[in-house]
Amino acid sequence: MRRGSWMNYGFWLMTGLAMGMLISDLSSHKTVEAASSSSRYEEYCMVPGRSFDGEIDNIWLLDYKLGVLHCLVLNRGGVITSLGKVDLVEQFELQPGKKIKPHFMMVTGFFKTRNTDFCYLAETETGQILCIEPPLVQGAQPGASLEPRILSRTSFR
Repeated sequence: MRRGSWMNYGFWLMTGLAMGMLISDLSSHKTVEAASSSSRYEEYCMVPGRSFDGEIDNIWLLDYKLGVLHCLVLNRGGVITSLGKVDLVEQFELQPGKKIKPHFMMVTGFFKTRNTDFCYLAETETGQILCIEPPLVQGAQPGASLEPRILSRTSFR
């Protein structure tokens, strides 16, 4: 074979490989849409979550001392705004002054039908878990409540 024909085959081989990789990248589906983490310092815990439009983040801030879960939002302008809070002492029926000290666990999870991340909050001493819907969910009407809403409650014991 002539030398030019090998170069011609090499060119077409490399072009075919490049096109195959490009088509593979364009047709692939994302396996992970979003990832989040939590951070805890002394008696505070913070967990991020996606909002309904995917352009802003909800931030869940747990204050152990006061027994309050704050819902904050990072808006498109980069400003953090408070959207409301959940009184956990009232929700879990905790008795102030009792010897039982509450222990909370918190994580966010994607709720596909509402296209947002909900906060799942467990209190291990009472064995209860709450599913909390953030304010400003998709389809919210003007003037609607901006407080986080308890969507579901169950006992895991």
